[in-house]
Amino acid sequence: MKRLFIFLLTFVALSNFNESFAQKKKKKNKETAENTALQAGKILLRYNLPKGATYTQSLDMDMNIEVMGMQIPQKQTMSLKAIVTDIADNGNQTHEITYEKVYMKQSSPIGDMEFDSDNPSKQPAELESLKELKGSKFTMVISPRGKIIEIKTDKNLPQTSTQQNIEYPESPIGIGESWTGETSDKNEQIGEIKTKTTYKLTSINNEIAEFEAKGKIYIDNKEQGETNGTIKVNIKTGLTIESNIRQIMNIQAQGMEMKLNNTIKATTKM
Repeated sequence: MKRLFIFLLTFVALSNFNESFAQKKKKKNKETAENTALQAGKILLRYNLPKGATYTQSLDMDMNIEVMGMQIPQKQTMSLKAIVTDIADNGNQTHEITYEKVYMKQSSPIGDMEFDSDNPSKQPAELESLKELKGSKFTMVISPRGKIIEIKTDKNLPQTSTQQNIEYPESPIGIGESWTGETSDKNEQIGEIKTKTTYKLTSINNEIAEFEAKGKIYIDNKEQGETNGTIKVNIKTGLTIESNIRQIMNIQAQGMEMKLNNTIKATTKM
């Protein structure tokens, strides 16, 4: 019995040692790969936020809609707060996102409308549905490379912040190198919208990587617009901390042809 007890203790000790050694080896291999990439002047982009991390995102959108010769300018501002609620074994992160502020102003030949979620006197009946946004939440599951795995919401609400996500390349990249990503979304009135964007790394300054973005927009597989702009990413966390994007689209909705000229500025703070 004493020998069996000693054997079990030895087995447990060896198992713990092997597990510890394997973890250290795995960590060392990861650090070696990252160091090799940095020595080669390259960076490996990954979402790397710890559980419990919080960040805020501000979106400012200026849009001009041209329909039947009329110009309809529109301005929207949204503030969102996110918290990382879970990290799976495969690295997938769950972010819970809350709308904290919603603002919209639209001008047209038939009159102006303005909505402010923080001002009850600026909540017209025509924009009543926007009142539901403030305080509402949705969850987004993101892979380490930034791919949107799943989005869940209790209401039919827009998941605005997903527009800022970039699916990162598999391998490290250096200045002047690029990769192409694709996003897809379905709109009941417009159809299936796909955006194919090429991202080019233009500079690395401390922990900030800056990219040039250029792409094409397709509606039901037909090219209907283009997008371009600049994006800044925090290399350590993988978060997009600033983006300035312009989109131009020709669409058909409710039997009318429309031309959209849209600029979106997003800033993220932790």
